[in-house]
Amino acid sequence: MPVIEQATILSAERLNARQDTHRLTLHSPQIAAKCKPGQFVMIKCPSPATLRRPISVCNFDARAGTLTLCVDVRGRGTGWICARQAGERLDLMGPSGHGFTVLDPEARVLLAGGGIGVYPLYSIGKCYKHVSAVFGFRSAELVTMRAEFAALCGEDLHISTDDGSLGFHGYAPALLQHVLGGGGRFDMLYVCGPWPMLRACVQIAQDRGLRCEVSMEQRMGCGIGACLSCVCATKLLNSDSTEYKRVCVDGPVFPAEMIKTN
Repeated sequence: MPVIEQATILSAERLNARQDTHRLTLHSPQIAAKCKPGQFVMIKCPSPATLRRPISVCNFDARAGTLTLCVDVRGRGTGWICARQAGERLDLMGPSGHGFTVLDPEARVLLAGGGIGVYPLYSIGKCYKHVSAVFGFRSAELVTMRAEFAALCGEDLHISTDDGSLGFHGYAPALLQHVLGGGGRFDMLYVCGPWPMLRACVQIAQDRGLRCEVSMEQRMGCGIGACLSCVCATKLLNSDSTEYKRVCVDGPVFPAEMIKTN
């Protein structure tokens, strides 16, 4: 069950050249102790915002009692969150949701993320010794956490930009096809990003018989499964029948076999 905790902000910094992405490190020992890769927290914002904002956990340290959240300014609520400074407190509810499956540390895994979808992939990447990543951004000025992921992946960090200003010129799924075509063998593909990217990556994984898990991005209201605002259509395993799932409690992570790509 999620807990509600008053978390103290230890540090706050801007992450990209446009200065609209912020990283907050918080002291939140109760939530950090329970957190698993792929989960999220709900942050309370002041009036007139009536709903908490769902933010993926980028990193957590149970021993130190810390959480790291990366937040894009998208509206009034996220704008308020990103304006907070060290020493202030945030009202958090979490950890929430169903996270990623964690395999043996020796497993070879591939991360595929687009935009803000790269952030929840960091904590699962830290679980492994052999990590590759394919990340897509609209342009070079929007690339974030490049150094942190390079520390995990080394030369196996691959970046694409829509405008060709950095790395591969094109979309992340095309780069993913290129990386997989290089002959590398992986035990799991973890994916998070906008819907067109998710759909393409799921299809690639299915075509190659590659085990895959997907973290869904969905608008949420309550974050506890009561309001049904985040319901999405999924497939029953081993069937084409439709089953509706609540992303906040049944997800945000789903096996690729449950994702409807058409």
